[in-house]
Amino acid sequence: MKEVILLTGQTLYDLAIQEYGHTDGIFLILEDNPGVVNDFADVPQPGTKVLVRLNVPELSDNNRAIAAEFARQGKLVASGLAPTVLPEMYVEDGYWVHDYVNEN
Repeated sequence: MKEVILLTGQTLYDLAIQEYGHTDGIFLILEDNPGVVNDFADVPQPGTKVLVRLNVPELSDNNRAIAAEFARQGKLVASGLAPTVLPEMYVEDGYWVHDYVNEN
């Protein structure tokens, strides 16, 4: 096992993809970390320490390749992060410039 520290905006599903290459890895995370969350909808606090398995023979070659590519590139998965720079066509939450275009 290795210890991973969750980032801001990182869910257990994100960690499952990052470490196991598939969201099904969440079941391994929950099994190996009792008490970290009590429900799939729970999001642990940033800085929470989580154990992940180093060897998971049940993973397909594709899943191993996905997790290895994240590791090779030094990429971390955190789907809950808000963008720091908004695109120009973005106006405010839920609204985009094309919503305001008069198409007459």
